[in-house]
Amino acid sequence: MSGSTGIGRLAFALERESALDRYVIGFLADALGLRAVETEASPGRPLLYYGDGPPDDVQGVVIPRRPGDVLWRELLDGSLDPATIGPRLGFDPIAAIGALLTDAVNAGRPTDRHGRLPFAASFQAEHALGEAPLVDRYVEALRPLIQRKLGDPPARPRWPHGRRAAIGLSHDVDRPYKWGILRAVREGRHPPNLAALPRFAAKAAYTTLQRARRPADDFWLFDRIVAAEQRHGFRSTFLFAAMPAFGEWGTFDDVYYDLGWPRFGPVFARLRDGGFGIGLHASYSAHRGLDRLVLERDRLGNLSGVEPRGLRHHLWHLGPDEAATLRLHERAGFAFDASLAFNDHLGFRRNVALPFRPWDRLEQRPLRTVQLPTFCMDGNLFYGGSSVADAVEQVERHVSAIKAVGGFGSIDWHVRASVPANREFRSWGEAYLAILERLAADPELWVTSLDEVASWVESRA
Repeated sequence: MSGSTGIGRLAFALERESALDRYVIGFLADALGLRAVETEASPGRPLLYYGDGPPDDVQGVVIPRRPGDVLWRELLDGSLDPATIGPRLGFDPIAAIGALLTDAVNAGRPTDRHGRLPFAASFQAEHALGEAPLVDRYVEALRPLIQRKLGDPPARPRWPHGRRAAIGLSHDVDRPYKWGILRAVREGRHPPNLAALPRFAAKAAYTTLQRARRPADDFWLFDRIVAAEQRHGFRSTFLFAAMPAFGEWGTFDDVYYDLGWPRFGPVFARLRDGGFGIGLHASYSAHRGLDRLVLERDRLGNLSGVEPRGLRHHLWHLGPDEAATLRLHERAGFAFDASLAFNDHLGFRRNVALPFRPWDRLEQRPLRTVQLPTFCMDGNLFYGGSSVADAVEQVERHVSAIKAVGGFGSIDWHVRASVPANREFRSWGEAYLAILERLAADPELWVTSLDEVASWVESRA
């Protein structure tokens, strides 16, 4: 059924009041390019009815309310053809999508010292779902049923230019200045926590030895990365840290450069002129207060000449209360975040390969800040000593899975490792350039910066 706007509507009715169920159905409708419209079940009105006791004369699709459903096993093992799914389902994809998007499936599982969920301890690993964005598979399984029973209304395209799927390119700016800590020492700067001084001194001494052996400053690769991506018509987002280890609330785990150093000025100008994104790499303890996030955002904006629209937290460190940190992103005015990912494995942290607005349990609503899921960080591949060929093959396999569901995934490749310009990360850089070649060879992919993806999501909504 189509409204006056020309956007197809997905009419639905809930048997019992639930803000979360309404959110999930809204997500489902948006993923299908439709607009969710809540109504009441009445004879002859085709709709999606969610509940166990639908009226006898309800028309359309009936989904039973089964809160424990998560794995649609017949679909996952290939014994169920989506084209044959009947109008009264025996599985509850609404509850399943809700449990996956909210990460209820991983509640209470152990985390590492940075508060991150190791892949081996995850729901995804437990059920061998490392490459399967379950949410997207459930959406696509429902698509033919909804089209068949509720009509085939005009839908918004999921991606521009007729592309089937989208890949976002991004670079965490962790150590672009190879000898940054030595400059900090010369300036008399150190972490504010004096207990970290012995480790800081040891790190500085080790870096001094490294510089004596190989003095080249070969991590400063911004121009070469921009040129490599522009050759394919791509742009990416660079995420800069505005609070270093020796800043006001810096920690030993933060970066060892200062955006105020003069050499960053020309980099910002080059990125602005090329239409590349500039975002915030939030500091390790930025989650501790709105004032910290806002100050870091504003400092980056003042120095770069661009208002940062998005962020990713350093070391994926969202703090002990992930939901509270995601809420801070909205309060700080960020349009997008890309901090939900696995540190030690490829794949989707919340089982979804689509931009989405996280559900806030406290306020019982979706947040305005869009989450752009990251499925690949260079370290996912090379921490374990992967070869270039194997790394490229693994990324290509995941991209194929994203294409199969018409989804999105972000790639995060560190600046020092994005081109083969140094001894330490030569294979990492070779792999990234090969991945760009593979992406450029696929006309069904829209490959661009996180900023442009977020802008598309906003305009589409």
